[in-house]
Amino acid sequence: MTLRLSSVLFLLFLLAGFHAQAQVYEPGWLVRANGDTLRGELENGFWQEAPSFVRYRPVALGASQLFQARQLRAFGFVGGRYFRHEQLLLDQAAETRLQELPRGNHVRLRADSVLAEVLLTGPAELLRLLLPGAAHYEVRAPASHPCA
Repeated sequence: MTLRLSSVLFLLFLLAGFHAQAQVYEPGWLVRANGDTLRGELENGFWQEAPSFVRYRPVALGASQLFQARQLRAFGFVGGRYFRHEQLLLDQAAETRLQELPRGNHVRLRADSVLAEVLLTGPAELLRLLLPGAAHYEVRAPASHPCA
């Protein structure tokens, strides 16, 4: 009896897990590397780290297309987050997890092409990129602006 009850509970938890991982599509847009702008619905992955791919569909319940990060210039949601393909100089040795901190002073700068989240736009821009171990922020301002 307990075996049957535990197997039924296991199946219920399994089904609940699949339901919780359902895809969430929201209205948005994306700009492909060739400059084409597509409007429709994007799967919101609620990304913590930079996304490596984005799912797009032109209409609700339509077939979705998968775009790799290198195929995109930018993408965003109508009322929310905005990501742009950027070339950033990142410290690959940056670390905030105590158990992973190296001894001594280590700086390993490397340019990388990534989809960075645009937090602020205007006279100065604020970009964020979350990588395992550290968050990287970059402020950009035009050379003629007093912030530069």
